[in-house]
Amino acid sequence: LESLTSIRDKLKTELCKQEEMHHAETTRLIENLERVEKEKNESAVQYQEAIDMFKRDTVNLEKRATKAEMENVRLQREISELENERASLRTNLNSSMAKVNELRRAIAVLESNPSTSTTVGTANKGLFSCPLCGQEFGSLANMQLHAEDCCT
Repeated sequence: LESLTSIRDKLKTELCKQEEMHHAETTRLIENLERVEKEKNESAVQYQEAIDMFKRDTVNLEKRATKAEMENVRLQREISELENERASLRTNLNSSMAKVNELRRAIAVLESNPSTSTTVGTANKGLFSCPLCGQEFGSLANMQLHAEDCCT
C-alpha cells in the first residue's frame, strides 16, 4: 500500500507540474495571441488610414487635373482668339500701308503737277483738278479729301 501511495504521490506531483506547465504555456500563448491581435488591429487601422489618405489624395489630384484641363482649354481658346486678332491686325496694317503708299504717290503727283499747286493761276479759274481722275474742285481741301478715296 505504501508503494501505491508513493506512486500516487509521484503521479499527483507530476500531474501538478504538468498542470503548471500547461497553465504557463496557455498563459504565454494567450498573451502572444492578444499581442498578435493587437498588432493586427493596429495594422488594420494604419492600413485604413493610408487607404483613406490615398483616396483623399486621388480626389484632390483628379480635381486639380480637371482644373488644369479647363485652364488649358481656356488658354487654347485665348491663343486662338489672339491669333485671329493678330491676323486681322496684320490685314489692317497691310491695307493701311497700301493706302499710305497710294497717298504718297498721289501727293507726289500733286506736287509735280503745276495745275494742283496751292497757288492756282487764273487760267484754271481757281479750280483744283484731281490728279487721279481729273475731277475739278473749288477748294484744295475738297480735292485732297476726294483724292484720298479716289479710285479705291
